[in-house]
Amino acid sequence: MKPHLHTQVIGVRVEDGLLTRIDSVVRSNGNYKDRSQFLGAALREKLFKDFQDSELQAVALRKITSDIHSLDDKLSTFIELFGEFVFAFFMSNPPLPLDDKQRLASIAIPAKRQYELFLENFIDKTKKSGTGLLSKLTADLIEEQVQNHG
Repeated sequence: MKPHLHTQVIGVRVEDGLLTRIDSVVRSNGNYKDRSQFLGAALREKLFKDFQDSELQAVALRKITSDIHSLDDKLSTFIELFGEFVFAFFMSNPPLPLDDKQRLASIAIPAKRQYELFLENFIDKTKKSGTGLLSKLTADLIEEQVQNHG
């Protein structure tokens, strides 16, 4: 004699026509005596199995951990870059002539070269410091983008 499994009533919102399709499957398949048995089998075979697959969970956790480390390295690189920028901008540049539009426009070309030098120096400094591999790769990516767009 089979032990009787504990049953629990649950409420589910059903799309139009789904009950009709379920009923037709139940009628055409002798394995199911009613909707409840069909839905229980579907949950056990499809949904519950996915939640029990520990290998999938382990892979997902490894991916999440890897994504977190990657994001951490990118954020560290960004913070270093921002710090270098703040230093370079506020400590090394005279105030901008905001009242004189012509003088402001004449600054644009030297400013672009200054920006390129800043990035080159940042990339060199990042490569020489003992930062992690991903930070170095990010610096290499920045350098490549400067070369492609510069």
